[in-house]
Amino acid sequence: MQKNELGHGVDNDRSRERRPALLRDVLELDEQLTRKLSVFASAHDPKVSRVRSWLKLLEVSCHGVPCIGSTLLLLWMSEDKLYQQHWLNTYLALLLDIICVAIIKASVRRRRPSNNHADMFATFAVDKLSFPSGHATRAVLLSCILIYKSEMHVVVQLLAFLWALAVSVSRVLLGRHHVLDVVGGVVVGLAEYVTISVLWLDADSARALIAFFNYFQAFHLADE
Repeated sequence: MQKNELGHGVDNDRSRERRPALLRDVLELDEQLTRKLSVFASAHDPKVSRVRSWLKLLEVSCHGVPCIGSTLLLLWMSEDKLYQQHWLNTYLALLLDIICVAIIKASVRRRRPSNNHADMFATFAVDKLSFPSGHATRAVLLSCILIYKSEMHVVVQLLAFLWALAVSVSRVLLGRHHVLDVVGGVVVGLAEYVTISVLWLDADSARALIAFFNYFQAFHLADE
């Protein structure tokens, strides 16, 4: 794997030749389409800086750190068992998302678009890889939970759908991901939601699990 002038990995000719012809054609088309659509990828062009700032707000709104942190805070503040059920299941869903995305990225090892600027918030080693888009998986997963697992007003549900759509589209506009990375992220996010729906804890089970962890934490602190 060679690197371009921006420090991003690019495939050399030998690695490309090892790919099936159809896959090479699809990836090449994907890269061409991504370059045309990533109109806000430049971090230095003043003409796009304002829009880019708004797109980066979307990026932060769906970042794993604030999502998990806010979910844990809401879980800690909740006293009603139905709220505890919702936020605990949401927290478990986010953990599932992190594990799935990390495994897929480490397996596929696709590099981010060459015009992506390394100015992302709180990145980790696996974030150097591109497929699938973790923001897309997380946005789809969270919006599905809000729409199908809560009793929010239909307006809030619509806003959740639009937010997930905006986050997903912004990944290409910012040059963070290729188009297929985002499409793959949407598919993975839907699969994660189906999985967490099957494993969804009822209110009593969620409260029992919370009580167990509280007891374990108290026992551990007492032992110290």
